[in-house]
Amino acid sequence: MKTQFKSPGLPGGGNDRKVLLTYWFISNKHNQVVFDALEQLQRELGNEACRIVCLNPFNSAEDIAQYCSKLPYAFEFSADQSQTALFYQISSYPTCLLMEASGRILHRQDGFRDELLHDFETILRKGVLIEQESPQTMGRMVPFLPYKPGLNLGNG
Repeated sequence: MKTQFKSPGLPGGGNDRKVLLTYWFISNKHNQVVFDALEQLQRELGNEACRIVCLNPFNSAEDIAQYCSKLPYAFEFSADQSQTALFYQISSYPTCLLMEASGRILHRQDGFRDELLHDFETILRKGVLIEQESPQTMGRMVPFLPYKPGLNLGNG
């Protein structure tokens, strides 16, 4: 399990794979259900379908590492050190963003919904975008925050 994230679009980050960002925090009661769904998605589609990164904007890197050390998941967990949650206007948790490596958002899921796994599997397996009620950023090119020297983003 990795505990640091390097955004695609930043120097040394990403590749051509899609990225599924999941915003969460330690005391959220839906974590286990969402993480299980993401694990199932990764198991069914393989690691090449998308890179799954779970970003936490609230808890410290140390608390996240301690919490995640007890989890069986193979995807990445990290503190949101570059404050992407503010940039993407994340206001409910968990929130998942499926995006191309370029930063173009393909699908946004705010909050918990039972259809989470089905929606992302449909997008990744069939290349079909799911219509949403409030597509503020869907389909729009959304650049990642500029790299700030001294910011430890890791080598994801």
